[in-house]
Amino acid sequence: MKRLFTYLALFFSSASLVAQSNSCLKKTKALEIAYQSKSVKLLTDFLEDWHKASIQQLKAPQKKDSLTEIIYSIHRGLFDPFDYTKFGWVEWGNRTWFTGSRFILIQDMIPYATRCDIDIDSLSNHLDYVYTDTVFNFQPDIKFEGVKTLLMLDQYKCVAKNFIQVNTFEKEIEYYEKKNFLDTLLKTTMDRDWSAILTQPTVIGIVLCNNRLAIVDYQIASTGMRSLMKLENGQWTIKESIELWIAD
Repeated sequence: MKRLFTYLALFFSSASLVAQSNSCLKKTKALEIAYQSKSVKLLTDFLEDWHKASIQQLKAPQKKDSLTEIIYSIHRGLFDPFDYTKFGWVEWGNRTWFTGSRFILIQDMIPYATRCDIDIDSLSNHLDYVYTDTVFNFQPDIKFEGVKTLLMLDQYKCVAKNFIQVNTFEKEIEYYEKKNFLDTLLKTTMDRDWSAILTQPTVIGIVLCNNRLAIVDYQIASTGMRSLMKLENGQWTIKESIELWIAD
């Protein structure tokens, strides 16, 4: 009987993997057809389907412990792809890398750590923090006027990897063409990697102290940033920001 249960478990697991693979191939093909034909309509249809799947996922019950809720709240206070002045980039004025984007895509995991043996009240200590935990399946309900939110769902993550991966010189040349195509609706960064389609700021990691202070490392375009955030009147706000590095 035990052997039968093991066999059935393996069977259904294999069937699920096959179904996921077929779904991935189907979605990847749809996106490739849109790209090859340079059809904004087909790209719109693809992203609209992704948006609908994201809405359905948000309707599903989500179990969050108190610490996970805090991580969600910190991200809510930080994330704004349409206003760089809050990060100290006043020279951008009322424009950002993502101005004009009709869709935004949210990262699906956030590493974090809880510790108070550091000088968290200052950003002068430029340590590379070790994050001991991670919020997986990160799925915040984010809304901006005139913009539709996409979650990095499993059934679409493989599509992103397949579509935008760069593993040969020819693929690298093609990447920029695909990037320009996506930019008509979903603004992207210049990273030569499938994660380039994530809308920034993307959180690298959070160090949380006493549920009221946090140091957040994140990336905007090719710049690594660090911000000190504080919980004030029930909301997390940025108090100070510095630039850590600029990628080549």
